[in-house]
Amino acid sequence: MSFWNRKKVFCWLIIIFCLVGGYYLWKGEWGRVTAPWWVIEVKPGPSGRAELYPAVKVTVNDKVEDYTIKLFRRREGVTPVSLAPVPGFQEVSEGQLVFRPEQVLIPDSDYLVMIVSKKDKSRVFRYEFKTKDMQDRLWMAVKLGRVHTAVIYKGQEPIKWMPASGGRPGCETPLGIFYAGDRGNRFWSARYGEGALYWIRLKGNYLIHSVPRGEGWQIKMEEHNKLGLPASHGCVRLSDIDAKWVYDNLPQGAMVVIHP
Repeated sequence: MSFWNRKKVFCWLIIIFCLVGGYYLWKGEWGRVTAPWWVIEVKPGPSGRAELYPAVKVTVNDKVEDYTIKLFRRREGVTPVSLAPVPGFQEVSEGQLVFRPEQVLIPDSDYLVMIVSKKDKSRVFRYEFKTKDMQDRLWMAVKLGRVHTAVIYKGQEPIKWMPASGGRPGCETPLGIFYAGDRGNRFWSARYGEGALYWIRLKGNYLIHSVPRGEGWQIKMEEHNKLGLPASHGCVRLSDIDAKWVYDNLPQGAMVVIHP
């Protein structure tokens, strides 16, 4: 092959390399972290934006019971930059090690995941992910833990805390991410013989609404006194004052995260 032909082939190889590299850079592939051989898969991954209540899942080429996950938030606003531990609990589910945070994560924030072997301390894998950016939008987090609560956030900042009641055993409130739908001033359920005020639809018949009313629209004080405990048929209950505030302020399409 002549010199000029070799030069032409070399130029074409450079062009192909740049095109392929640009494609994968655009897809985010080159932003991914290379994991050691004993880590098969991690979720959420380093590329993209994670939801605000992600279950951190790790698949390893080993017994998952021999590993532990730690999650930290990178605090950029302090000097020096520090890592704040994120409280949570871990479990083994479907062959994966799963870490579930106790609370929702902070929007537009960097989190560090650390995976450590209990038997071999040299086996440590770290990677980071970033949460989705809510800008200054209002959104809601409902925690159905030992005490049921609801918190309204504006972007990263919590602005209103409320006691709540999710579904009682056998009528559990669905977990996940929902978006505020249609709404109304009041409704009546002939099936349960009660109604409520200031409802916002989450999904199907699952609503956010006030403490229920009985005949004559009298508030059921025994139900009001259960706020903070599982008590509903699956909806998210709030006090009258809080339900009215949410009804008036949480916009159509606002994100609502319901988690354990």
